Amino acid sequence: MQNQWVVVSGLRNLKIASRDGGPCNEYRIQEQSVEFRALDEQGNPYCETPKWRTLDSDEIKLHFDLRTPVAEWLDKNVYSLAKN
Repeated sequence: MQNQWVVVSGLRNLKIASRDGGPCNEYRIQEQSVEFRALDEQGNPYCETPKWRTLDSDEIKLHFDLRTPVAEWLDKNVYSLAKN
């Protein structure tokens, strides 16, 4: 059976988690950057400090090219944030 995902999004945050309670990815918009971190099954960052990594323009472009949930979230929310 193929893994199923749960996508939870807000204006500045996105979380993609597996339905079976496995690891998940979190994204957030901070100022002019999109940041990412991976969490383990218990929701803890994989490293000792909860470090967020800034996605570079090639990584963001790849999300749009692949039409991922991250691209959909950015497409819906970046315009809204720019208006505020």
